[in-house]
Amino acid sequence: NTEVALFENNISLEMKQMLQSNIEELDRVSSIINNLLSLSALVRPERMDFAPVDLSELASAIVDTYAQFAKHGGQQVTVRRSPHALVWGNATALEQIVGNLLANAFRAVPDGGRVEVGLAQSAGDVHVTVTDSGPGIAADKSTDAMCYLFDVMPTLGAMCGVSAPKTSEGIDLRETLRDPGHA
Repeated sequence: NTEVALFENNISLEMKQMLQSNIEELDRVSSIINNLLSLSALVRPERMDFAPVDLSELASAIVDTYAQFAKHGGQQVTVRRSPHALVWGNATALEQIVGNLLANAFRAVPDGGRVEVGLAQSAGDVHVTVTDSGPGIAADKSTDAMCYLFDVMPTLGAMCGVSAPKTSEGIDLRETLRDPGHA
């Protein structure tokens, strides 16, 4: 496949750049399609299949996939599992979420860097963390790139009939999803 071809030494620099550009464009288009499908499912949650999902198994499978690519950059990816980290959810959506978190981490990690997915259970909740050895955000800088995450928990929780964590400061965006003119 194209990703494997990039690791070949007998390919010209121009060809590698073209292949990399193709991969980036395919990833971008794939991400748009996945996000549109997810949005469609969020607007109509009755169409989503919910079942018990073992996040430890799901995260391990995703990490195994990324490990194959990480080793070419001298990067390490590991998972710290919590046995039987069961949650009620949609496996495809959860896979997309964990995959997006890992993809973001790998974009920030230099060659030789490390990414770790951690799963921990606490008081009936399952906590997923992704840590990396990337540069992070400087102490004197700020970003609003992740501010929308505050609204994800209350919105998804309300759609699934689960209350948002008490520590959540976000708002329920269901009405905006149903009627974008409502915002």
